[in-house]
Parts: sequence; C-alpha cells; structure tokens
Amino acid sequence: MIKTITHLIHRLIGKKEHSYCCKNCINDLYLVLDGEAEQKQEEELLKHIEKCEPCFTRYQIEKSVKEVIKYKIQHKQVPPQLIHSIKEKINGII
Repeated sequence: MIKTITHLIHRLIGKKEHSYCCKNCINDLYLVLDGEAEQKQEEELLKHIEKCEPCFTRYQIEKSVKEVIKYKIQHKQVPPQLIHSIKEKINGII
C-alpha cells in the first residue's frame, strides 16, 4: 500500500521514481524511517541526504507518506466479547 501511495505522489509531482534515490541508500532510508536502523546507519544516511537532493526529496516524501498513513489509521476499541471469543477459539486449537 505504501508503494502505491508513493507512486501516486510521484506521479502528482511529475517525478520519475527511478531518478529519485541513490540505490545504495534506499535500504537505509527505509530502516531509518521504520526506526530499525543502527545509529551509524542513520548518521550516514542523514549526512548523505544533506548533499544529495534526490535522496533528500525521496526521504521527505517517504516520511510524509508514513506520517499520513499513521495519522489516518484509527485505533478502535475491540468489544470484550470478541476478545473472549477469539481467545476461546485459539485455546480450542492448541
């Protein structure tokens, strides 16, 4: 879903996806945005995007997409009966 949204944003701003980011930093970019990067990886990426406009743009777009999705996701309270029913079914399988 995130790739679809990113693709749509790229089309809206008239950019081609393949020209956005250095191939070497794309994996680190996602690790940083997901909070899974090591400190050294994050420092290197942030240093890189200060100098590389395409990577900086990609970082900002991906970060924005992630924030929009996080904002739009609603956390709803699950009825206690449903929780109890699911637990019973799981215990019946085990």
